[in-house]
Amino acid sequence: MRASARAVSAFRAFARETCQGWSLPTETEDALVIIVSELATNVHLHSGSPDVSLRLLDEEASIRIEVLDQGRWRPRAARRDEGPATSGRGLRLVQAYATGMRVHRSDGGTCVTAQVARGAEGAGGAGGAGGAGEHTP
Repeated sequence: MRASARAVSAFRAFARETCQGWSLPTETEDALVIIVSELATNVHLHSGSPDVSLRLLDEEASIRIEVLDQGRWRPRAARRDEGPATSGRGLRLVQAYATGMRVHRSDGGTCVTAQVARGAEGAGGAGGAGGAGEHTP
């Protein structure tokens, strides 16, 4: 999908629908949607990639989020101290909501992977897909 604000919105909707289809707890769904939104926004604003892709994988005890692009992360320009920042917290938010996060850079682009615990109803229980699912928009 084209790396754009529209892609971020589409990925958020896709993540929410997938969570509901997998019967994930609301807290897990909210964390997953925030992570997807932040990672896709980072691609759109910082990577220079023309495209972005998303994969959600049900791994029984957790959900794995993969956001891939073909760009190169550009260093953030130094900011003058202009009071409270309104941006620049994306990866910190991801780390706060995720049980694990990894950034893999290569000549072909970047893949950011984050894990989110399924929650109290998860771990392959009656409400979840139990490792059976992989979804891409």
